[in-house]
Amino acid sequence: MRLLDCSPLSSVRLQLPTPLAICNPSIAQIGPDLRVLLRALEPRPWQTHGDQALSSENWMVDVDQDLQPRAHFRIDDSAVRAQLALARHGLEDGRLFEWQGQPWMLFSGLARTGGDCRNTMLVARLEGERLVDALPLPSPHGRSREKNWMPCVSEGALHLVYSVEPLEVLRVAGERLAPVHRVAPATPSPAAWLSGSSQLLPWQDGFLAVVHRRRPRAGLQRLWMKHVQRDPDYAVRKVRFTHQLLAFNHDFTLRARSPEFTFETDGVEFCAGIVLQGERIVFSYGVLDRAAVLRAFDIRLVDQLLGMTDARA
Repeated sequence: MRLLDCSPLSSVRLQLPTPLAICNPSIAQIGPDLRVLLRALEPRPWQTHGDQALSSENWMVDVDQDLQPRAHFRIDDSAVRAQLALARHGLEDGRLFEWQGQPWMLFSGLARTGGDCRNTMLVARLEGERLVDALPLPSPHGRSREKNWMPCVSEGALHLVYSVEPLEVLRVAGERLAPVHRVAPATPSPAAWLSGSSQLLPWQDGFLAVVHRRRPRAGLQRLWMKHVQRDPDYAVRKVRFTHQLLAFNHDFTLRARSPEFTFETDGVEFCAGIVLQGERIVFSYGVLDRAAVLRAFDIRLVDQLLGMTDARA
């Protein structure tokens, strides 16, 4: 199912006063306000500026209830990058969420040495226009590149869904990560390729989230696109992204999943945030690493996708 086939209540493409491409918006309800964390990136910073180049900027956009922008600013992350060598080359693909009444962000920090890249997760709090209280989150498996963890605040504590299948959930306990759930599948499954996208939000008696699946196109198709069609968007169309809604129980076990869907394109498309507001759900997603979209739908779409049409009166 393509969400494009369902009429949205509203749809807004965001813009920023920067020459960089914007993508991967993460929308969240922070108190009474709707806020959107945006990534602005240069497609090939290392080729143009050398090893010290930042991979991206991060911006905050405040939007009204019609999803129209009303204010914006570039987030000052200089103190975090100076404090944490693991993020000295930038903070990538942030997820915005509310914790203890404050705006927090979960990032993948980038450190690059020559041709070697390392990505380490971290959380930080937004104070005014600055990031503060940064906490690095080392890989629980010693991996050099970590991305796409999903934040979830449950019973006042910050939890992080490391992976869906196999299910692995961590809890931030002081300055360390404590395992909450770790369930290994009996046999390898294609579902293990699911990667985190949005935050987890309270939904009915559990949580709701969006995840994505990344698939490369067939080899011959990639060769055709690159060498025959000479597709200028080859880099962002050689793979396909699809999304799924997942409903979790309160203990994070999986309750239901939707069919796979796309929002509007066949290529790189990435949903990094959702908001549930009364009778609507708002998705924030990036398109081909150069556009940021907010799109609202009737909340009944969630039940339709999850096959839970009898769950609501």
